[in-house]
Amino acid sequence: MSEPIIEAGFASREFIPPPGLSLQGQFYLRVATGIRDPLEAVAMALRQNNVVVVMVTLDLCVLDEGFVRSCQSAFEQDHGIPGANLLIHSTHTHVAPALNAALSAGLGMQDIDPAYVSAVKLCLLETVAEAIKRLAQVTLHAGCGKAEFLGWNRRAMFNDGSSQMYGHSEMPGFAGMEGPRDSDLPVMFARNRDGRITGAVFSFASHPNSMEHGLKCSADFPGEARRQVSRTLNGIPVLYLTGAAGNTAPSVLDPLDRSQPWRGEEGLIRSGQYLAKIALGVITSSPPAMINSTLALERTVLEIELRPWPQPEDPSHPKANLVNEETTRIYRLVEADWPERLNRQSPARVSLNVLRVGDVVFCTNPVELFVEFGLEIKHWSTAGVTFVVELTDGYAGYAPTQKAFGRGGYEVWPSPGSFLKIGAGEQIVETTQLMLDRAGCGRPLSNAGGDSE
Repeated sequence: MSEPIIEAGFASREFIPPPGLSLQGQFYLRVATGIRDPLEAVAMALRQNNVVVVMVTLDLCVLDEGFVRSCQSAFEQDHGIPGANLLIHSTHTHVAPALNAALSAGLGMQDIDPAYVSAVKLCLLETVAEAIKRLAQVTLHAGCGKAEFLGWNRRAMFNDGSSQMYGHSEMPGFAGMEGPRDSDLPVMFARNRDGRITGAVFSFASHPNSMEHGLKCSADFPGEARRQVSRTLNGIPVLYLTGAAGNTAPSVLDPLDRSQPWRGEEGLIRSGQYLAKIALGVITSSPPAMINSTLALERTVLEIELRPWPQPEDPSHPKANLVNEETTRIYRLVEADWPERLNRQSPARVSLNVLRVGDVVFCTNPVELFVEFGLEIKHWSTAGVTFVVELTDGYAGYAPTQKAFGRGGYEVWPSPGSFLKIGAGEQIVETTQLMLDRAGCGRPLSNAGGDSE
């Protein structure tokens, strides 16, 4: 009996923000002064036996759940496909105009521009429609490269029991980095009946913030990586997915490299070219076509409580002596608003997807997932290639480890970007593992006790 046919279609479109909008990604107001490079929506549509699933990426810092639901509703109305079959991912560039009002609240940012939100939605829906229009029979191919020199853990531990974002080896009391990194660079691409590559997708687990303090709109190094791959492969659409990167970044901290080769304008270009070279290496190695092309989507929506404001002696309490005056002011405003936030936002909806595409699986979540959790998910998966994809279908803030909560630092201080209860990351991992089991690519129980990567 022959395997069912798999079809794929890819498309991309640019969206140009108007001048003067607030940029999202920092704890202070930044107003865009121009555009360094285009922001894009890139879509991959897959179809098998009348089941269609679409994944689309946007060059935004984070998504807004209301925006996601609105796009999924319009998608269902336009195409007669369940809205949940549209997966929307933000690449997490820190130099794109704000779309999430809840994250901007209290940070001194301007109101979200409704015209900009409408333009992004239109671009997304047009890109998705084009990808569906281009659906055609393909063979799918996949492999995994290694990026050994980019994307390090950014949380340094100190002898007093604390941890600090962007702490480094030359600071007094430095005791090492708190966690690991993930060097995997998974790749999947499609070939049409003529053997031509029609689209590709790849991923890496690092904050994409070479230009995090910039004032010009940019897709940061994901955009550069996409462009390099696309140019080499005759202009095909390329999706970039940010992996479990809640505590990883381009900064070289142990041992400290003062030149920071992956930061700034040159670092953006260098990072993009480096990742593109690895992705192209996987593609040009000519991995064989998948024999099994099963298309299946598992979806779960968790309701996770927000955590209470910590006591002053708790490591997760924002410490005034570790932040500047303006940041201290912001945390005081956040603390005053916290009871109301609990009333209006708890429990938070956390949408998880496991998309199986033959020997490849995409595991998505809407949080800034610590890399340790991404490695746990990969260790459980029996797929030939596993993508762990954060910041998809909404935004639910950081998901730090228990160890991080016990040591403090920015990612665990309660804020509009860190609010889920302690243990949320573990709950996301456990649920994703169950979904992998249902999708037929979870680990056999006899192997479940092995060490994680």
